Amino acid sequence: MAQAETHTPKIVESLDVAPFAIGDTKYDNRVTRDPVKQDRLKKSIAARGILVRLLCVKEGDHYRVVDGQSRLDAAKALNLPTVPIDVISVSDADAILNGIIANNVRDDNSAYEIMTAALKLTMEKGMSRKAIAETLGKSEAYIADLLAISGLPAPMHDLLHAGSLGVPAAVQLLRLQTPEEQVRVGFDFAQNHTSGPQATSILNTYLDIRRKQAEMPPAQALEAAQREPLFTCEICGHNKPIQGSQGKVLCAECWREMQYLWETERRRRQEEEPIIRAAGA
Repeated sequence: MAQAETHTPKIVESLDVAPFAIGDTKYDNRVTRDPVKQDRLKKSIAARGILVRLLCVKEGDHYRVVDGQSRLDAAKALNLPTVPIDVISVSDADAILNGIIANNVRDDNSAYEIMTAALKLTMEKGMSRKAIAETLGKSEAYIADLLAISGLPAPMHDLLHAGSLGVPAAVQLLRLQTPEEQVRVGFDFAQNHTSGPQATSILNTYLDIRRKQAEMPPAQALEAAQREPLFTCEICGHNKPIQGSQGKVLCAECWREMQYLWETERRRRQEEEPIIRAAGA
């Protein structure tokens, strides 16, 4: 992995400050922290104090931590009266942003964390995809995919963060026209652990069927929908289909109609079963 360039900031002043006078960092892309590591750090600080000073910037009458969020969290949890900080300039804080994000990506190497870091570098630094890829030690194509899927609905971000939806499958969701379709199909991909090639094949078939159904008369479209498991119901214009039985995905009205037919068939077979057994006796 490429190493981020280190930057030694100039210390403006060093002092001790109450932890609750220090705001949380905006330079950290991590969403969650390892509770085991955090507990170990808290025990160390309780026994020995904070050995490495926090880097902060001054914001009005308060401060904001640039590097040392975990130490600040531990100090607040331990109700320490003060923490040692070094105050640096805002320009220095901006200069070390790349290094902090790169370190976080090495610690939390999930697609979601890398996507968050890439977005931060794009929005706050205006960096190109190539520069982001070099900073984070990833390929430019991978960064391009992550920036693209960052536009998917929030539930898809949750699946990426959980690791149940892979990046290649998520990229295929961009081929769908509405957020509702993306969420519905994305959950299906996550539940079935769909790979990138599988997602590509499924959507190729799905979009081809949709194109053909758009050209069919309604009765023929209904017959086609009952033959093929689709992600959406093209029969009556509903845009919120639900998962039906036997692998069919139909809108609520069509699903109820199919349920009635399937239930009728089930009862008929139950009624005929004793007759068939008696005939074979």
